[in-house]
Amino acid sequence: MFTWTEQVALIILEKLNDPELVIYFMNILKPMRLSNLSEEAREFHESLRLSPEDRWSRTSKLKILGQYHLMSPCVPVTFPLPYDGKMWRNHKRVSKMVTFMRNGYIRKVEDQTSENAPVKTKVELVNLLYGEELESNVFRSMFSITDADEALKDFISIDEGDSNILSLDELNPSWEEQPYLTAREHYNDGHHKPFKYMSIVN
Repeated sequence: MFTWTEQVALIILEKLNDPELVIYFMNILKPMRLSNLSEEAREFHESLRLSPEDRWSRTSKLKILGQYHLMSPCVPVTFPLPYDGKMWRNHKRVSKMVTFMRNGYIRKVEDQTSENAPVKTKVELVNLLYGEELESNVFRSMFSITDADEALKDFISIDEGDSNILSLDELNPSWEEQPYLTAREHYNDGHHKPFKYMSIVN
């Protein structure tokens, strides 16, 4: 199966029978197509957005029809996407989870020194922080989501203050003075893999 570029190039080659002209025209057509696709994508995504007037109008219509169960009082009128209550709650939850991915907040500790954790590790720990399985309950046994959130707020206040952590690295003496979240591992009897326990430092 041919790509769009290959199909168009073959059609032009069949008509013009000149490879140099094919290359010339393709160099013109490909940017035009990319621009057109980008414009279509932008228009599509903008069409999904709702203005406050649209949301108020929809709410008024549902009220007139008596369909109160379809209203979403938890979704702000100014929110631009057509979310229902469940989607809005998921949006807030995921948005909060993303803030924990902030550079320098989740770290791995080796030989009593910490370094910025890889993205894979951050994703794993954030999922454990918000999960509902046994592993998540064990992970939160020493510290809660509230504790992690408070430490993150302290981290951000330092980050956005005079000591900008975005400019820090593991070699900077101030690095170890910042609050951060990490995980400790411990083997429990009857389990083949270690459980992770959340630890908040500083």
